[in-house]
Amino acid sequence: MPLTRLSQAADELIAEIVAHPSESKFTISPGAALKAWSGSLHINPSAEFASWSGAFVHSLASFRHLSGLLAECLARSPLRFSRAPETHAEAVVHSALAHATQGTTLRRSLFSRYLLELAEASWRGEATFVLCRRLLGVELLGDCAELSPPDSSYQVSMISLNDEELTERMPSLDTLQYGLISSDVATLQRVEVRISRQEKLREFDHFFKGPERWRSYLRETERVQEAVLLLKPEAQVELGTPFFLVTNPSLGRCAASRLPRASGPAIFPPSLIHPSELPDLRRSFEVAQKAQGYPALRSALHRYALAGSRLRHEDRLVDLVVGFEAVLLQGLQNELSHRFSLNGSSLSHWIHKAPRQPSYHLFRSAYAARSALVHGYGPKIKLHRIESMSDELRQLLASFIQWLILDSPGYGLQPRMQADDWLRILFESPP
Repeated sequence: MPLTRLSQAADELIAEIVAHPSESKFTISPGAALKAWSGSLHINPSAEFASWSGAFVHSLASFRHLSGLLAECLARSPLRFSRAPETHAEAVVHSALAHATQGTTLRRSLFSRYLLELAEASWRGEATFVLCRRLLGVELLGDCAELSPPDSSYQVSMISLNDEELTERMPSLDTLQYGLISSDVATLQRVEVRISRQEKLREFDHFFKGPERWRSYLRETERVQEAVLLLKPEAQVELGTPFFLVTNPSLGRCAASRLPRASGPAIFPPSLIHPSELPDLRRSFEVAQKAQGYPALRSALHRYALAGSRLRHEDRLVDLVVGFEAVLLQGLQNELSHRFSLNGSSLSHWIHKAPRQPSYHLFRSAYAARSALVHGYGPKIKLHRIESMSDELRQLLASFIQWLILDSPGYGLQPRMQADDWLRILFESPP
C-alpha cells in the first residue's frame, strides 16, 4: 500500500535525523544544546530560534526516498500542480518537519500524520478551511456559541480562547513593530469568530494558500459583527486580523498575504454576552444574513456597523442618519427632511408605541445636525445633544432593521418598504 510505505519512509527519516544530534542540523541561536531521546529531538528551551538546515536534510538518503514516494502519491491526485510533483513533494516534507517541530520538540507522529493526511486529501481533492478572526470588544461568558443552522454551507461560531490558544495566536517577535502592537493580540480580547467550510479544490497550491474564493468567509465575519451590534447597540465592536487554518487535512496556517490586516484602536472594556442571550444573538445573526438580500437594509446595516466603530459622536451621528435615509427615503426626491422625520416617527410609533410628535422632532433634529456636520450649514448643536441623539438613534436603527426583517406584523410587509406601506403606517394605529 502506498500510504504504508509512505509512513515507513517517514519513520526512517525521523530516525536518521535524531540518530546523531548536532548543531549542523539546525540554524539555532548561540549556546543552544541538542538532545535526542524516545524518538524525539529536543532543543534547549533557552534557544531563541531554531530551523532545520536545508543542506542537512537534503543530504539524507531517507529524505530523497521519502520525497520520491510522496511524489508518486501526489501524481495520483486529480488536482493541478504549478510545479512538478517531485518539487512539490520536497517542499511538503520540509513543511511537515516545520509543522511537527512544536516548541523545541520534533514529534514523529505529527510528521507522519501530516504527510498521510495531505496525500489522502490530495486524492479526494478537498479540504476543510477555517477562517479565524478576533472579535474585538466582546467577552463571551461561555466556551462557544454556534450561530449558523446545521444545514448551512458555512459553520459560523464564536469561541472564547483559553490561555494556551491566546499564546498560539500571538505573532512571532519579528512581525511585531515596536510601539505598534495590534489590538487583536491583546489578552483582553478573547473571542474569536471561526468560519468553517469544506471546499472542493482545483489546484494543489490551495492547500497552503487557502481557498480559492475567500472573500465570502470575510463577509460571514462581518455578519457576526453586525449581529453582536444589533444585540448590543451600546457596544463598540471591531474585527481583528484574519488568517486561515486547514483542519482536514491538519496542515495548520495558510499563507495570509491576501487577507486584510486590522488597524483599529484597542477597545476597552469588552461588552459581555451571557449564555441566556445566545438565542437572541442567533436571531440577530439571521437578521444580518437576510438583510443582504435587500439593498436598502444592507446599506442601513452597513452604516449601523460603521457607527459602532466610530470614536467621535459626530461621525457616529452622520453614519446613523445615512443608515436611516436608506430605509426612510427610498425613491423620494423632494421634501426629504419632512419625509425623513415623518416616516421615522411613524415607524417608531408602530414598533415602540412612541408618541409621534417627539419622535418627529428627534428625526428632524438629527437630519438637521447631519446637514450641519457634513455641509457646514444649519444650526449649531451642542456636543452633549449630539451624543444623546446618536445613542438614541443607534438603538432605534437596530430595532428598525430587525422589525422590518422579522417582525412586521399583520400586513406581511416586505423588508423593502413600498409607498402604500408608508401610508398605512402613517394613518393607521399599530395592531
